[in-house]
Amino acid sequence: MAPPGEHEPGLADKLRAFAGDGIDYAEARLELLRLEARDSGARLLKAVAFLLGAAIAAHAALIGLLVALCLVLHRSAGLGWLGAVL
Repeated sequence: MAPPGEHEPGLADKLRAFAGDGIDYAEARLELLRLEARDSGARLLKAVAFLLGAAIAAHAALIGLLVALCLVLHRSAGLGWLGAVL
């Protein structure tokens, strides 16, 4: 019951208050979504950097293996193996 001199909130007042709560809820959800997107972007950037580093390391290892193989073949067969490969 409303105190004397004040009116009882009607349907429009209740709907306005409910809409205000909904807007506050939506703003909070959008803020959380923005923070989550920023964090996901940072995690994705870290993952891409890690994969790029791993790819560079793998290529360096393969180049080292190729150089070692070339040295072994050169010592055992001279330059004859080069003509067979090329």
